[in-house]
Amino acid sequence: MSNTTLTYHVIKTQTDTFRKKVKNLEEQHGNLVLDLETKSEDPKYGVVENEGQYNSAMAFANGVHNLYAFRLQSLHPNLQNGGEYGSRNLRLA
Repeated sequence: MSNTTLTYHVIKTQTDTFRKKVKNLEEQHGNLVLDLETKSEDPKYGVVENEGQYNSAMAFANGVHNLYAFRLQSLHPNLQNGGEYGSRNLRLA
């Protein structure tokens, strides 16, 4: 094999590997977005805006840096609050 052929083969292999990684990351991103959209439509989840300085890398990458999904744990009502759900029942989804 000549140097040119070897160099071409190395570059082609690296390019193919990179494309596979990008495709996999795009698929993961799509699944995360679909999961987030599904949770935001589910009545047991709520969306809360974060006014602080903390940003989620996933949300920030989507251009939405101040939204977080929370899920209300309905199995254990807060007995100190008359059986109602309190802030202790909120879990980051």
